[in-house]
Amino acid sequence: MSSNLNSLVRPCLLTLAGLILNLPLEAQQSSGNATNSTQTEPSQAASTNAISVSPATTNSAPDKAAPISSTGPSPLETSAIVLGYHQFTAAGERSKNIYSMDAGTFEDEMKYLKDSGCNVVPLSQIVAFVEGKGTLPPHAVAITIDDGYKSPIVFAAPILKKYGYPWTFFCYPDFITSHESKGASSWDDLKELQSEGVDIECHSKSHPFLTHKNGKSPEEYDQWLTAETAGAKATLEQHLGKTIKYFAYPFGDYNKQVQDKLEASGYEAIFTVAGNPIHSTTSQYRIGRYVITSPEEKDFESYLRQGALSIMAATPAPGAIVSDPHPVISAVLNYAGHLDPKSIEATVKGFGTVPTDYDDKTSTVRLYLQRDLIQPVVNVTIHVKDADAHQTLVTNWQFNYEVPSTAVPPAPSTTGTATLSHKPIQ
Repeated sequence: MSSNLNSLVRPCLLTLAGLILNLPLEAQQSSGNATNSTQTEPSQAASTNAISVSPATTNSAPDKAAPISSTGPSPLETSAIVLGYHQFTAAGERSKNIYSMDAGTFEDEMKYLKDSGCNVVPLSQIVAFVEGKGTLPPHAVAITIDDGYKSPIVFAAPILKKYGYPWTFFCYPDFITSHESKGASSWDDLKELQSEGVDIECHSKSHPFLTHKNGKSPEEYDQWLTAETAGAKATLEQHLGKTIKYFAYPFGDYNKQVQDKLEASGYEAIFTVAGNPIHSTTSQYRIGRYVITSPEEKDFESYLRQGALSIMAATPAPGAIVSDPHPVISAVLNYAGHLDPKSIEATVKGFGTVPTDYDDKTSTVRLYLQRDLIQPVVNVTIHVKDADAHQTLVTNWQFNYEVPSTAVPPAPSTTGTATLSHKPIQ
């Protein structure tokens, strides 16, 4: 990675066809359960980019797609990238845990940000930007680390301090200790970081899948969800003497009920593990992050080159709960530049790349699943290139699937269900 990074110092995040003589740069899941440092997680869950949640819709038809955003980004618009990390080891010491990065690789990435002209900004500046209360410098990047492990303090913090980079530590209080520990940070550790300017924020109370009810009654689930959101916020505020403003979803797992609970708990912004750039129409309650795991290390530079794309409408709506195992999935793309329809590629978590077709008149992409849904969280990601600048643009959203209580889960099918007018470029 080091030699590759040192040889590829180029402008970062040129999302603009028009600011340039240089061409724009081109382009799974949140923190592992902190009780097990070798645990792996589901692939990076996707959250919507530039999407405001509409009331949940079930089995919507394409012509009734939920409205999302009326203003799309342009090729000249400022965008930003939020990076996410978890655990660290000493330089040259590679771990089998995909969420752990050795300090040498991490320093290579931080040096690349500097050498390629990226501006590392506090997470609060990203939030102000999406709230319409502030601006961003060109090629803005924010850095976050999840969970509350001790290793970021030992290995990552000195590197971040060396480069003068602000960062945010998303912690969950059940993991934080009252005494010194090699595995977990202590409350004293967090207070010391805070005194040095590190932003400590919330990652739930115990790092569960927040949408999993696990047999709880509606009343029990609501009480439990309150403890994981408002309760965790209160605990962190009590120990740290500061207002907790931001929340990062454990495992990127959420639905509209979870988001509503977080908003009601007073969080100003919510972060997912969606791999998409941030722009002016991104919702402050679904700010995506690029989580850098060992499989993603090779893609670090290309992530920084991705541009922002928004969606005017999506079916099913973001956060919707559907019971149809084979729903219509479509999105109306919203972009002020020119898109290359032949470059469209769509992925659905658990399915990989899926066939699509594209209606140029309505800017609508329809996705075709080749079997029924099984997984409860359905993450949809669309990549397409700007026809003029050839920059890869990214957008995504997620909805939820619940098997009816009387239904039998479907068996996987290997046959398609639609005739396609367009297949994505592989």
